[in-house]
Amino acid sequence: MAKTVKELKETHELYKANVASWRLYLSAFEGIETIIANGYITQHEREPDAAYERRIKELYGFGYSKSIVRILNFFLFKEPTNNTLQPLEKEEQWQMFMKDTNLYGDDFDTVMMRTTLYASVLGQMGILVDKSPAKFPNLAAEKAAKVYPYLAIYFPSAILDWSFDKDENNRPYLSMIKLLNNDGTYTIWTTTNWEIWEIQLNDDGTPKDADTDEAKLINSGINELGFIPFLWLYNNKSPKEGIGVSDLTEISRIDISIIKNTSQIEEVIDYAAFPMMIKAMRNAKPDEVASPQGDDEVSVSAIQEYDPEYPETKPEWMKTEVGESITSILENISKKISEIYRSSNVGGLASTEIQTQAKSGVALNTEFQMLNAELVAKAINLEKAENRILEFWLKWQKLWDKYKKEVSFARSRTYDVKNLSASLENALTAKTIVMSRTFNELLQKQTARQVLPGMTEDERNQVDEEIGTNVAKLPELPEETDENVDIIEDGMSEE
Repeated sequence: MAKTVKELKETHELYKANVASWRLYLSAFEGIETIIANGYITQHEREPDAAYERRIKELYGFGYSKSIVRILNFFLFKEPTNNTLQPLEKEEQWQMFMKDTNLYGDDFDTVMMRTTLYASVLGQMGILVDKSPAKFPNLAAEKAAKVYPYLAIYFPSAILDWSFDKDENNRPYLSMIKLLNNDGTYTIWTTTNWEIWEIQLNDDGTPKDADTDEAKLINSGINELGFIPFLWLYNNKSPKEGIGVSDLTEISRIDISIIKNTSQIEEVIDYAAFPMMIKAMRNAKPDEVASPQGDDEVSVSAIQEYDPEYPETKPEWMKTEVGESITSILENISKKISEIYRSSNVGGLASTEIQTQAKSGVALNTEFQMLNAELVAKAINLEKAENRILEFWLKWQKLWDKYKKEVSFARSRTYDVKNLSASLENALTAKTIVMSRTFNELLQKQTARQVLPGMTEDERNQVDEEIGTNVAKLPELPEETDENVDIIEDGMSEE
């Protein structure tokens, strides 16, 4: 079925509603150059063009948006996984996939870490588990050609349109997805087929972008899976399918506001360092004096002019009273920085930077618990996406029925480093107080599980065996006697 350029470029209503926000979030994350290029630093109505251009060249930022996202991503991938993938190690194409997941030489962990990073920025990322449509006489030939299902990653701005239908059991399923590829082509998937389209060119090489121009179908095929192998990796899921919640929803605006504030401070300092002079207007005539309601040009300048016909005026240097302005702007920036950390639940990690007074242990613990909850929610979404990828990959290879009960991805459910540290400290203290061989053995086993939650079952059994062996070698604890009791009582009384 033929398509026009208008039909090919048509986007989902949620796309239209969110594309401006995606651009804002990505600009704040990528930094000052992108922020300037996308026009988020505007010119003041009284600012001359030359002054605005100079200010833009000297603009700088502190990169809070990027720092927050990277902190959260670091903690998310810091904890070891509890994946059960050993049965797939004998599958040669799975090993190829894990080493080169996107056909650009990036392994699976690298691809997922980067995709999760941008999901944090934009709210969601799209993942297509695709496979070359090339046909081979047998599996050996396919392996020799290094053909296997791979991941194609799509930013939200490249996921143009989508739709969901419901099956006979009233379960929703993805029935259509339209994607914009890096080479400018458009891929459309349905449950029955896939198509690749491109916009044709004029004789001069420019795209035919009139709404009525026809697009060109360059490839198509049958969808052998019967479903669309596409999924969204959500940062935090919103009530709307295909749309997630970014970590930078509020932070990006605060971050850009701080950049504007620092620019204002630099302007104040520059003009304070070079005082303004008041001097008489050149060629001023009494009958040409502008009225207060006239179209006088007002701007920041090193020289301000006055009308010499007014006897009370005279040339002089203007005082530059800037201390109060700078202090006010700095206090405003400090407040905004605190709000960035508070709203992102990492205030406890940045307490030395943003706190003017020490927080109580309860307050810090609450902040760490909130951070842990945030990371756990992200981990659950990541785990779901990884298991969907696994399912799609195995179905491409017709291995799903063979492995579906044996393999899975599993992410940690705790990221509370502070509580882990406190638990270890308490354990060491308890070990010196509770004089029990059994207690010490159980304590060491529990500590091993806290420190290394990603151990396999075989590794845990080996650690338990070694702990039991070493504890058995400890000298027998002294039996309780009157003399021992006296010693303990004496020690307590001395304290």
